[in-house]
Amino acid sequence: MCAALLLILGILIAGVVVTEMKNGFDISKVEAQQGETEILSIGEKNGNQFARHEDNRYDGTNESDPYHEDRINGFPIPPDVDVTYLNIPDPTRPHDTSETDVVATVTNWDDAPHEVKIFLQVYKAIKPDPAKQWCDDMECAYTDWCTMDYDGDSDTWALSDARAHSGNYSWHCSRVNNVGYGGNEQDWLISPVITIPYDVSMAWLNFSAWVQGEMNQFYLGYYEFTDYLEVYANVSGTGWQPLIMIENTDGNWKHPEELSAYTEALFYVAKDKDLGLKLSATGGDTVQFAFVWHSNEACSHEGAWIDDVCLLVQHGNMQPLVWQEYKPVTGTFHLDAFNATNITTFQKEVRFHLPFTPEDNAIYFFEVYSELTDAEDVDGHYDFNGDYKTDAKTGAAYWNPYNGVNESIYFGILHDAAALRVEVPSELVFGNSLMAPAQVPINVTVKNSGTVTEMISVRVAVREKIRILENGSYVYYPGPIVWMSDPYYVIISPNDAKTINFIWNADRCGEFIIDGYTELEGDWNTGTTWDNDHAYNVTSVYSIIYSNDREQDVSDNFTIILDTLGSYHVELMYWENYTFSDNTYGIVYVSGDGGKIWEEIGRTLNDNSEEWIRHIIKLDPYLPNDQLLIRFSLSNTTGTNIWQIDDIVIRAWKDYVAPTTTAILDPPLPNGCNGWYTSPVTVTLVAKDNIEVDATYYSIDGGSWFEYTAPFTINIDGHHVIDYYSVDTVGNVETTHTVSFKMDTTPPTADFSYYPANPTIYDIIHFTDSSTGAVSWHWDFGDGTTINVRNPIHKYTKTGTFNIILTVEDDAGNRDSISKKIRVISPTFVNITPCWQQVNVNDTFTVNVTIDPSVGIAGVQFDLSFNASLLEVIKVEMGDLFSGYDVFFSNGSIDNVNGKINDMYGIIIMPGGNVSHAGTFARITFKAKKEGVSYLNLSDVTVGDANATAVAIEIYNGSVEIASHPWDLNHDDAVNILDLIMIAQHFGSREGEAGYDASVDLNNDGEINILDLIIVAMHFEEHY
Repeated sequence: MCAALLLILGILIAGVVVTEMKNGFDISKVEAQQGETEILSIGEKNGNQFARHEDNRYDGTNESDPYHEDRINGFPIPPDVDVTYLNIPDPTRPHDTSETDVVATVTNWDDAPHEVKIFLQVYKAIKPDPAKQWCDDMECAYTDWCTMDYDGDSDTWALSDARAHSGNYSWHCSRVNNVGYGGNEQDWLISPVITIPYDVSMAWLNFSAWVQGEMNQFYLGYYEFTDYLEVYANVSGTGWQPLIMIENTDGNWKHPEELSAYTEALFYVAKDKDLGLKLSATGGDTVQFAFVWHSNEACSHEGAWIDDVCLLVQHGNMQPLVWQEYKPVTGTFHLDAFNATNITTFQKEVRFHLPFTPEDNAIYFFEVYSELTDAEDVDGHYDFNGDYKTDAKTGAAYWNPYNGVNESIYFGILHDAAALRVEVPSELVFGNSLMAPAQVPINVTVKNSGTVTEMISVRVAVREKIRILENGSYVYYPGPIVWMSDPYYVIISPNDAKTINFIWNADRCGEFIIDGYTELEGDWNTGTTWDNDHAYNVTSVYSIIYSNDREQDVSDNFTIILDTLGSYHVELMYWENYTFSDNTYGIVYVSGDGGKIWEEIGRTLNDNSEEWIRHIIKLDPYLPNDQLLIRFSLSNTTGTNIWQIDDIVIRAWKDYVAPTTTAILDPPLPNGCNGWYTSPVTVTLVAKDNIEVDATYYSIDGGSWFEYTAPFTINIDGHHVIDYYSVDTVGNVETTHTVSFKMDTTPPTADFSYYPANPTIYDIIHFTDSSTGAVSWHWDFGDGTTINVRNPIHKYTKTGTFNIILTVEDDAGNRDSISKKIRVISPTFVNITPCWQQVNVNDTFTVNVTIDPSVGIAGVQFDLSFNASLLEVIKVEMGDLFSGYDVFFSNGSIDNVNGKINDMYGIIIMPGGNVSHAGTFARITFKAKKEGVSYLNLSDVTVGDANATAVAIEIYNGSVEIASHPWDLNHDDAVNILDLIMIAQHFGSREGEAGYDASVDLNNDGEINILDLIIVAMHFEEHY
């Protein structure tokens, strides 16, 4: 394109924008809590493989009625009947391969009765068998790869022979040398664009990588890689999306499946396949990959090598339809109007019999959905409305109908058993130190989650609970095993559960953790220990006996030192016998500070007891305390005084039980979507103890600890974790508990862009969402059509101005909308006229380039190509399109050797001048050189308006057919006696008769006669 036209029309080329991906991952910890009673389904420990997609049954509660608010406010309920639950087969467990019925629950939400058909479709998940669509082993210096150097130091990706996974070459992240890389790099290695065949249903990227990046210590115990490799994919031009981050491969070549949890590792139906990184591409898409190397200023390692890049594709449908039916076969299925008091009439079960046996070791998708026969369902007929989701078992996308359910279910032989829960007493109390070991009942519930009856071995282990002070807080760990039961064998049928009773003879005090687990050969879940933290206390009331067989004569001070650590109740019991004179009396003192201060807690009543008297004194007011001193003392040591003390018993009730704290949230349940709160949350902590709570403490999001005094409110958006615990009056510290919730009170921000900027009715318009915080999108294109995808495409069928409304919703249900107007016009047509013509060799003829503008235009430029062996350009002239204006016209550069006219353009010089009528921009005169067909193709075409902005165009090319001289009948480039002989051979024949040849009927009169001879004679002895 010439510089003048670029300058005047001001056509801009937009650059690629790349967003840097932050180096780091979010790691969360899930901790089992004491007292959980939910029965876990098989596989939940290994990624929730057996899960239910949909459970929307009406259960009589307001929460299960999607139209509850509308009913309260008196709004009309639309016709809406949904299949809300799959009863049989149960998707939360595997099944054997016997024939089965399919039972689903269908619900009429409308306040009017309806007639409905229920459809069943069964699909089978196909085991992937990918083919290599495109591969590059880097051995041929593949020229279609390109590199991008973002810091301008010319040090970017280059082919290297220093390392290779296969062959001799690979791409290295630096061209400077083979064993290092530059500083502050963000260099891109970009593959060619690859087109995926239309029959492809899935695609994966696989490659070999050798990566060694730099790791820095930011503070004690925390390291982070500062140099790393990122891999991106661009599917059908929708932008670069990150796939994986690779920091170090430990000195080995590795594939993606060895590097990241993002790798496509399918369920056991296809667990022998490691396919690489799954892409969002399917048939008809284009795919491009990018490897991006990041580094900081200090570089001391080898960097990244990339080799053996392959695009793997799955041809054919991954979920073929294997069965389809609807109920009833004749008539309809009647549902009464929604009525909360008569649930069985508007919510019913429908049953299908599946007349085939499911294959072993296979997954089937059961899709059941509804269709109204007497109204238009709000969810649409024939399952038109819905969306695609990813199945947890296979990783495959499945269709999720809005008016139905879609569940994936495994069939086959599966061995699996797990200990689901362990139940123990909250505490055990010894009477005194002389008692026999206490018998602790332990109940272990075991479930057979497989598909065959099994003999399952069940065992119990008891561990000490160790308390360690870390960072100012106590952390609890399971300690060594103090008791292990013998195995108990029990036979359990599939999907059944049994409770096994064990007895542990506890002979010690303390805190313990109880584990129950199963042992089953071939168990699908290995290590099925249920590590629920059933820590409980074994406490004892112990006695300290100071005198059982003799008397203590208190003639002077008599002091007892008592260890009261952990005691919440202490009683002093003793017998006394005394005779006093001189107004003397006996006093009992207590000291809690080691004898510095003594307080009187009792005294004798008179001068003579006359017999032995028993006294009991409670010492609770002086607790908690690690040690108490008890002193018996006379008020006067002179005279004759006798004070005898016998059978002193001090009973201390030890408290090993920590408080129990409950966190109460207000609102009690999330008031947004998907478990989000859309309003501030108030947290109330309620602590209870067997004796008395001393204090409760809490921490917000891992911050400082505060003493709880009153409910507090969280009003900041985000995921929040409240840690809390309590301490009782004797110092027992509760295990730290956690309550978490997520809050989003801020709606998303809707925004979008589209291209082309000036679309026509012939353009497919690409809309790009640029909203922030959105997870769902609803587009209204202003012409009566809507769609719910993020980046849609749309084509208008008529011109005009349309109001486009994008409504976005975040995960919490907050919404925002934005509207933009779009003007759709007819394009400007650029034509070669005539589009086809026939000429003879040596003829001179003219071709016009005509413009039919849709808006006022001021400039045109193009190149034109032709077949140089058939045609040559004689001249180029300006047409009448810009008549009446001063025009700068360039007839371009004529290249008759290569068959092209380069940079032909014309521009109205007058500012603001433009034309909107059709006309001829240029006339091109050709000469025909030899027989054949030459296509006339326009390229690099730009039409600009008066503001130097390119307008939308439609281009129609042309062609020329060059014929030889018709009188040269034998095509020997000469007219001679041989041509006369050919006419003579057919002389006198008429059209339709034998011997007639139209090619020698030169005047086309239907007869070969003297007139045809005369035409040849007129050109006799001409040579070409």
